[in-house]
Amino acid sequence: MDLKDLKILVVDDNNINVKLLDRTLTNNNFNVVSASSGKEAIEVTNTEKPDLILLDVLMPGMDGYETCKILKESNETKHIPVIFLSAKNETVDKAKGLALGAADYLTKPFDPVEIVARIHSHIAIRKDVIDLFHKNEQLRTELLNAQNGKEKTTTELPLKNLEAIKSLNYRQANKYFRISARVKFAAPPVTTVFIPVYVDNQNYIYIISGGFAKDINTSFVQLLLQQFATGYFRGLKEKNFQEKDLYNVFDMILRAFSPDIYNAAFTLSMGHINAAKPEFTSFSIHQALPLILNENNNVINPDSLPVFYESKYAKIIKATKIKMRPKSTLVNYVSGKDITDPETMNEFCLPHFSSEKNDIVESIENCFSNLPEKENDQLVMAIKLL
Repeated sequence: MDLKDLKILVVDDNNINVKLLDRTLTNNNFNVVSASSGKEAIEVTNTEKPDLILLDVLMPGMDGYETCKILKESNETKHIPVIFLSAKNETVDKAKGLALGAADYLTKPFDPVEIVARIHSHIAIRKDVIDLFHKNEQLRTELLNAQNGKEKTTTELPLKNLEAIKSLNYRQANKYFRISARVKFAAPPVTTVFIPVYVDNQNYIYIISGGFAKDINTSFVQLLLQQFATGYFRGLKEKNFQEKDLYNVFDMILRAFSPDIYNAAFTLSMGHINAAKPEFTSFSIHQALPLILNENNNVINPDSLPVFYESKYAKIIKATKIKMRPKSTLVNYVSGKDITDPETMNEFCLPHFSSEKNDIVESIENCFSNLPEKENDQLVMAIKLL
């Protein structure tokens, strides 16, 4: 996507601010249009179809918050990223803006370099999301046709993709950590999956999704989730990875994959290992925190802190940051609805991690050879810091 083809809408009642932003963006080869009020911004958005909106918060009449709310309620404009610009730097103001669906919140006086960098980041992410959206819509249409017994020949690819997510084993290693995950499923389709989404040597991000029921809707949602998450982080690989990207993607996932939209219930967690610090950050809904083992593979209670999460979903998200020790191991067990099942974990998994001190792959294999049969899928995952 050529920058000269990208259209940025600048909304501010202060003409000086508009001129400064226009000069900054034009010098960086963006195509700029402007509006001086919330009402005009909505009109310009509907006619010009900008790729991104820079929106002032404090404006007479319709303020930035109300303008954003209207834009996000419209099917024609809700997909356009909105970055708030405001002199207000209070956490509650940022939280309000993000809860309304804004992609970002920057405070005045703005740094031209930072604004351009943020625009590049959100445009790249939006391009990936748009591409994924079109693919997902095609998959959803073909899947519905398959369920209704129509166009069976055209559904071969999406159905193969549904089968692909039931990969039983996952392994990856570098000089900082070693990762292994395995799923044991009672019957197809698999409803509990491990999704690796990002790695850059010292950082590793994964998602675990656990389905409640053996229905094709749940499996389909997980396929879309896998595409969505990997597409988002693919847009960050050429940029500086920041912790707030974790908050953004988890928030976007919850907005895009609401069980109410897809009529498919599932649990969700996203974990981030930073081997440089080292520490582990977890965001989860209805999933328990992993266990942490020391270098002797004894369960420990490491230092942990809650993560303040600026989101309208904050009340249902458990966000935690855990300090990891060198050579420690993170172990997670998920089993459908039985996600908080410490008895199974303690009885069938932990003894094998204690006896196989350096080989998490063998520990997981031995664990699975002893796990009891269940109607729900079962997943065991381990990450060992080296």
